[in-house]
Amino acid sequence: MSDPVHGTLRHLASGDRALDTIFDPDAPEGIALLPGGRLAVAEQRMNRIVTLRPPARARTILFELPSAGAAEGVDGIAYDVHGARLLVPDSPHGTLVEWPLSGGGPRTIARDLGRGVGVAVGRDGAIYIVAEASAGLLRIVSGRGEPVGTFAQADDVVAANGLLYVTLINEGQVVAVDPANGAHRVLITGIGAAQGLVLLPDGRLAIADSNRGAIALARVCA
Repeated sequence: MSDPVHGTLRHLASGDRALDTIFDPDAPEGIALLPGGRLAVAEQRMNRIVTLRPPARARTILFELPSAGAAEGVDGIAYDVHGARLLVPDSPHGTLVEWPLSGGGPRTIARDLGRGVGVAVGRDGAIYIVAEASAGLLRIVSGRGEPVGTFAQADDVVAANGLLYVTLINEGQVVAVDPANGAHRVLITGIGAAQGLVLLPDGRLAIADSNRGAIALARVCA
């Protein structure tokens, strides 16, 4: 898990036991595991993406995004397995950037998205972004975001079993959304400040509660 407040990356075992802690003073916010064991980290303070290969501590700059100015920098990122690319919402500039593993460097593939803070690729192959405030959940179509659902303070999204799971900070909830029609239902409550979200290999969701500095687990997928 990444902790931008304390500047750490932690590898956790069950029971919230830390197997390893790596310090990063540049506010590590989003993380994504790349093929070969490399970890991509979104550094919010510098508005850039770095990589490292745990347990090594050395960070390598993958690419830098335009200066965030007075705004908060990059937030959530994700690795698209089928597209073999890293997806990075450039949060302060309202764009979506992709970085293909095949080379060629980062390129902008969507604009005018609001403050994107989480991204996932659905079963239909479409890219979905959650944007803070009124933008909610967006589907990327022809380089723009089309609303799928409006959720106040949506913070992260993952795709599984044809659904999208979205965290809502203020409500302390995870909602399950049908991307075909935007229908949704509350799946998990009582998280506190539900922020980061990841699907574990065993089908459980791990949800970061930033109020408590803890990880909640919920089984939602077969």
